[in-house]
Amino acid sequence: MGKRTVVALALCGAIGSSSAFPAWAAGICIEPRAPSAYLNRPSRPSCFNGCSEWQISSYKSQVKSYFNELEQYAGDVDRYYKRAGEYVQCMADLS
Repeated sequence: MGKRTVVALALCGAIGSSSAFPAWAAGICIEPRAPSAYLNRPSRPSCFNGCSEWQISSYKSQVKSYFNELEQYAGDVDRYYKRAGEYVQCMADLS
C-alpha cells in the first residue's frame, strides 16, 4: 500500500469518527437497530398463604430484577428514538 492510500484511509477514518463531521457529509447514514426486549416476567409463588421467607425473598428479588430490565429497555428505546431522528435528518440532508 502506497503512502497516498494510507493517508487517504487515515483521513477517512478520522473524518468518519469525528463527532464534529456529520455522517451525511460523507454520504453515509447508519440506520439504527430497534431494541429487542427479552424480559422474563416473574411468576408468583405457588403458595398464596404461608410462603416461607425464602420464597418471598426470591420473588421480591425476581420482581426487582424484572423492573431493572424494564428500565434498561426503556433507556434503549429512548436512545433508539433519538438515533432514528438523527437517521431521518441524515437521509433528508442527503436528498
